[in-house]
Amino acid sequence: MSTKQRLNVWQWYDYTGMSKEESLGSGFQHVVHPDDLPVLIDRWEQHRKLGNECEVEIRYRRRDGVYKWMLARACPLKGESGKILKWYGTNTDIHDLVMARIEAARNKLQMLTVLAHAEVNLFSLNKDRICTMAEGGMLWDSEAESYDI
Repeated sequence: MSTKQRLNVWQWYDYTGMSKEESLGSGFQHVVHPDDLPVLIDRWEQHRKLGNECEVEIRYRRRDGVYKWMLARACPLKGESGKILKWYGTNTDIHDLVMARIEAARNKLQMLTVLAHAEVNLFSLNKDRICTMAEGGMLWDSEAESYDI
């Protein structure tokens, strides 16, 4: 499934392995990751009361037991009086995007850890030809010196 593909109602049943009857009401909660369910319920309640769009990233359990990240969105359809007539919702597969974000954060932390324990000389030049130097161990409370060239 591509990042931008949305699950339609029939894909939901195939994806989760749940029937229509099992999915109705709060039944869908059985396929939401336990860590994400409180977030989903809280966010939904806030937006339902306010009557505005809701968007949350959560994991759904696929029929084979594997959890995948989805962007769950709900949008109200309002009548002329502003009363909500019904809600429309989508689930978009964003698993690859979330995994890439997690990997990028992990790589950044790994790089910062290496730099924190390394003796290095780093410099940068800005458009005004100001040179910023960082020398020695990368101590988080150290300040870089600037030199005008």
